[in-house]
Amino acid sequence: MSFLLIGIQYLISFCLGYLILRILIEKNTNFSILLQFFISIGLGLGLSGFLVFLSLVALNQLQVHFVLFIHILIILSLSLYFIIKKIPIIRFDKKDTKYIFCIIPIIIAILPFIIIEAQFNPFGGWDAWSIWNLKAKFILLGKENWSNIFKPSILCSNPHYPILLPCINAWVWSTLNKPIPQGPMITGLFFTFSLFGILFESLRKWTSTLWAAAGTLFLISSPFFIKLAINQYCDIIIGFYLLCSFIFILYATSSSNNHNFYILCGICLGLLSFSKNEGLVLAALIGFWALIGIVSNKKTNKIKSFICLTVSSIVALIPFTIFQLLYSSKDITFINGLTSTIKPVTLNRLKIILFRFYLEFKQDSWNGLLILIFIGVLIILFKTIIKKNKSIFQSSIIPSTVLCYLIIIIAYYFTNTLLEPIWWMNNSLNRILFTLIPSVVLWIGLCLESSDNRK
Repeated sequence: MSFLLIGIQYLISFCLGYLILRILIEKNTNFSILLQFFISIGLGLGLSGFLVFLSLVALNQLQVHFVLFIHILIILSLSLYFIIKKIPIIRFDKKDTKYIFCIIPIIIAILPFIIIEAQFNPFGGWDAWSIWNLKAKFILLGKENWSNIFKPSILCSNPHYPILLPCINAWVWSTLNKPIPQGPMITGLFFTFSLFGILFESLRKWTSTLWAAAGTLFLISSPFFIKLAINQYCDIIIGFYLLCSFIFILYATSSSNNHNFYILCGICLGLLSFSKNEGLVLAALIGFWALIGIVSNKKTNKIKSFICLTVSSIVALIPFTIFQLLYSSKDITFINGLTSTIKPVTLNRLKIILFRFYLEFKQDSWNGLLILIFIGVLIILFKTIIKKNKSIFQSSIIPSTVLCYLIIIIAYYFTNTLLEPIWWMNNSLNRILFTLIPSVVLWIGLCLESSDNRK
């Protein structure tokens, strides 16, 4: 009975995400049904998290019936719109059918192994039960005292972190009114499989089936990557929305009539900002490079594209803004080493941070995944510099964002001298790279495969 009630929550979120996605991409025929399906899962769960936060702000507690009512009202309104406009709710190219029947057996084959891996750690990693799931329990059970989780005295829960993932997990638990561990576990599994599905289908549509299978297989065959994906941390949803943001921008820039993809990108930027501080940095970088892309792209209507991206981003940033103004406590995990006389920055600290990046590539736990990615990047640079292949510039927003993000991360760990860099990097670097890997694999596939195949 518990799994049935949880399943209903996921189904409601999926319907919400799918209907919104379908309305916005209704005129685009190249967006495959598989891509719609996988994106709708994470998009719907993120929007459900927004609605939970709406209940917390408006009613000062999680009112399950209120949140359910809003979900049902939106779903019925969107369904009515499809009926009135005579728009087919489900539309897909018949060519996609064979890929559907190929993917289903693959998912069935790998699903048991990933579920078994998840059950080895049913409560998630350290940060899962001490931060994300703990906040979700406060939201679910705390009633009008739910905001006590932001008190500075509960330092272990990082009270300054945004709460998208806790809101999602509280939504999943809401009909049960009981925080069972299977909820966050299933949420992590949904985001993991959706991430793999999005990566595969994006590479298939823009490159070839071979590249899609190879790129996705690299990640699925990495036990360490799977472990990081299902450990119930916030990193999986950051990686998911990051990948979706890039995909929406690539679709938006491929034609002059794809302005609605900038709206979807703006929604993802809002979800990123409400996920974690790192997500906010990524959202800002993507927004910056996307605006530059709009100005430099001759295919798109610059005014419409600018309005779609900025307005949707501003609206989607409302939850994060409210959180920062009303609930977030001061970040006490930061000491500015540039001004501190007790813990000043040193050149040796920077050397340790940079050397830790080198060591991460040699870690046996990655099973050579990072080395393969590095080789792919070198091949792209070789083709660009020696053979003057300009394919790198077709999706330059991905490397631009990733490079700037890593520079900001290095600068943060260098200036924040609260803890020793070795401890910090040992606990965080692998998760930072994990969030970037799917997007980097997508970029490598786009650059290595001939742009003639891109649709």
